[in-house]
Amino acid sequence: MTTCRTSGTTWKTRTNWTDKFKIALPLAGRKKQHTWSAQHPNPSVVLFLLEVMGVKKKEAVSYAVCYVLAAVLLAFYLITLYRGLHPNTSPGYEAYYLEQELYTWPGSEGIDIQPGEKIHFDSALGESGQGAGHILRAKDVDWVEADGWSFVENTGYCITSWRASLLFAGEPGRTYQVSITLASNEAGGEVTFFVNGEQAAFSEFPGTEQTIEFETQPLPEDGRLEMEIVLGGDLATPVSVKELVFV
Repeated sequence: MTTCRTSGTTWKTRTNWTDKFKIALPLAGRKKQHTWSAQHPNPSVVLFLLEVMGVKKKEAVSYAVCYVLAAVLLAFYLITLYRGLHPNTSPGYEAYYLEQELYTWPGSEGIDIQPGEKIHFDSALGESGQGAGHILRAKDVDWVEADGWSFVENTGYCITSWRASLLFAGEPGRTYQVSITLASNEAGGEVTFFVNGEQAAFSEFPGTEQTIEFETQPLPEDGRLEMEIVLGGDLATPVSVKELVFV
């Protein structure tokens, strides 16, 4: 309350409520004070609301950016986890690294069947046209060992046990004509072929070299073709594979 005197007249006036009025607004985690004095007796309500809305928009933008970054990071982790659980790899990579089935790395060509290609076993490396990369590891052993195969100097990989196995990857649902030529130091004996657990061929071994031809059953959905060669009738080992062809 203010008292004024003029020409003998006395009256009282009320101080404007905006004088010395202060308001605190939260901004970026701290309080920023806005003061209106008597020089601004009627502050604009619109400007005040816009200022308040401006603060909220900045906060909303900051939160939105954080949420978007968190969503992108979460999506990246989920995609990485999914790809880890469902790897999109070649059959050769999966068989050698993930399942640890193969004895030797099959090389860039992998274990895919190339119709008409002649496969030989005279190299210790798994490369194009070589059978080393198709040899399976022996099971139920504590060390890495070829399943029924040994590398013989000047000859290559030979069957040195009563059974040996190979792994290929073909077209699902397709049948293949197989031609394989085996050689032994002595005549006599017999050989049986199994494909994915089912007998595919049987042949006697009257001489020191024999070519056996047979047709496989339609391959399963994953295209897996596991070939098992079983020797019998006192067939002398080592038995070498001169040539193997899929058609």
